[in-house]
Amino acid sequence: MSFDGGDAPRPILEGEFADEHGRYPEGTWIRSPHMSQHTPFSDAGCLIYVRVGGL
Repeated sequence: MSFDGGDAPRPILEGEFADEHGRYPEGTWIRSPHMSQHTPFSDAGCLIYVRVGGL
């Protein structure tokens, strides 16, 4: 997976997000460098807010 929208922070709204770098519970803000690659997963599902595009 690649976050192509730059390195803007993204909140975990529900559940838990995880990748090879760690686990991120609800309420956590994650930030990935532009065009970074990682392998995300969620055991029970999660909801992440991602804004695409400008204002």
